[in-house]
Amino acid sequence: MKHFILTTPLQGNYGGMLQAYATNYVLNTLNRNPVLLDYLTPEIRTLNSSLKTTLRSLITICKLFFGIDCLHAAPPYMTRRFLAKRFMKNFFRKTPRVRSEDIFQLVCDDDAMIVGSDQVWRCQYSKMMQVGSEFFFLKSTRENVRKRSISYAASFGTDEWEGSPGETDECAKLLNQFKAVSVREHSGIDICHNKFGVNAVQMPDPTLLLGMQDYEKIIRSKRTRKPKQAYIAAYILDGTPQTKEVIDETAACLGKPVQHLMPQSTAGNWRDRLPCSVAQWLRYIKEADYIITDSFHGCVFSIIYNKPFVCIGNRSRGMARFHSLLGTFHLESRFVELGESIINILTSPIDWNGINAIHDKERERGTQFLKNNLQ
Repeated sequence: MKHFILTTPLQGNYGGMLQAYATNYVLNTLNRNPVLLDYLTPEIRTLNSSLKTTLRSLITICKLFFGIDCLHAAPPYMTRRFLAKRFMKNFFRKTPRVRSEDIFQLVCDDDAMIVGSDQVWRCQYSKMMQVGSEFFFLKSTRENVRKRSISYAASFGTDEWEGSPGETDECAKLLNQFKAVSVREHSGIDICHNKFGVNAVQMPDPTLLLGMQDYEKIIRSKRTRKPKQAYIAAYILDGTPQTKEVIDETAACLGKPVQHLMPQSTAGNWRDRLPCSVAQWLRYIKEADYIITDSFHGCVFSIIYNKPFVCIGNRSRGMARFHSLLGTFHLESRFVELGESIINILTSPIDWNGINAIHDKERERGTQFLKNNLQ
């Protein structure tokens, strides 16, 4: 019997890759024989096709005339895809890469599936990927497979269900066949009950099922650069001039440089213009003095590595998950709206002994849920 992990496609998003890594890691420790479903959505296939000729031409020109390595020449999107592919190869047992329409054909009658985490149940994202809202509710699987399958920390992203009445009815029918349902945000419990008639439980994001020592395997797997001086790490997914101003002002007040964890097109160093490896990303988090982020997983890894941090609200990516995470750890004060001063919050002390005690309980709770509900 295999346990297939179904999550959003791993395309270079650090949080997405690490939540899949953590799920896989825990299932291996529980001897549940995990296999990652590797697939391409119509949206990704279309993008790949349109970029293919351009990328080949660019690489050829750079090799012939400039002597530049093709990885450095590739657009950031393609570089992230390359990093994701390498990461999966190193740390996962996975299926062959197939079209999303064909992925469930790889699942046998006696197998089970784990759906989650990330925003797998956010209709806006499913439609953007062109797979349909019911895809992550296992519409195309057989009923006997659904009855052995679970969701682990599946996220709606927001505190509202975004599906139409027809999608709601279809997803409700499918979800009621799951063996067990868990969601990442507390608001997801109400959505499952009110929209689908399902009793769900809240579980921590998979990344929180591991401790900092468990991520050392990734850091050690690849040669990484040791920062030369103390710094502030900035992991900003949706940068704006206002965000940049806040970060620059904070850095000036603290007298520390900023290490950006996302590519900076205007950076003087070519390395900072490209996505870094997952190992380097984790090392930047691990060795930072402070962290400024608008990312859910930026907050998660700040907590795991005990780093003073500030979370800048990112409404476009869903606020419910921030409130749920920070509420669990009693860190609501670390959340600010864009435009607020962050220096006092960033430098205020955190009771890491208390935070780590909560983390330990969350790890135990999440692991026990998986152990109880997977054969």
